[in-house]
Amino acid sequence: MARNSDPRFDLVEADAALIAGMKPIYADVFSAWLEEDGAYGRMAAKLNIPVGTVKSRLYRARQNLDALRTANKDIA
Repeated sequence: MARNSDPRFDLVEADAALIAGMKPIYADVFSAWLEEDGAYGRMAAKLNIPVGTVKSRLYRARQNLDALRTANKDIA
């Protein structure tokens, strides 16, 4: 999986399957985040949504991914 230049949140290969299982609005925002290197304005344009919506969806998507990672560790 591609890395974004934002060191606060690195995605790894194992995250791809978790992201694919998310609601499309969250998977799409992760995809845009990677493609646009975290530039909120470009992400908003790509997704045709306001910048504030990009930020809130990305925040929720990150929370969702953290929860899925934790759940996966408990299963393994």
